[in-house]
Amino acid sequence: MTHSPVVEDPIKLPEGVTRDAAATRLNEMAAVVAEALEARSKPGARRVLDALYGPELDAIRERERAGMNRYLKTRGSTPAAALPFTAPTKRTNSDGA
Repeated sequence: MTHSPVVEDPIKLPEGVTRDAAATRLNEMAAVVAEALEARSKPGARRVLDALYGPELDAIRERERAGMNRYLKTRGSTPAAALPFTAPTKRTNSDGA
């Protein structure tokens, strides 16, 4: 194992997962990301990444859809008021305007 200036302790793997299995999976994931980087379009990259992140992306979309539906069902709300805007985390030149 090589020393990492970022990670002090070895990553703790779930019970039953060997370092070889984890390394193999990380290499597979890296290959998918590398293929996405070579895509000629954003939809092409998304198609490639869907194989890797599809279930997570679907869960995020469903969570956001459910939240939006909750906002829209609020009495007296308008669609613009339903959008989950957040304040900027730092002051911008336009001061968030």
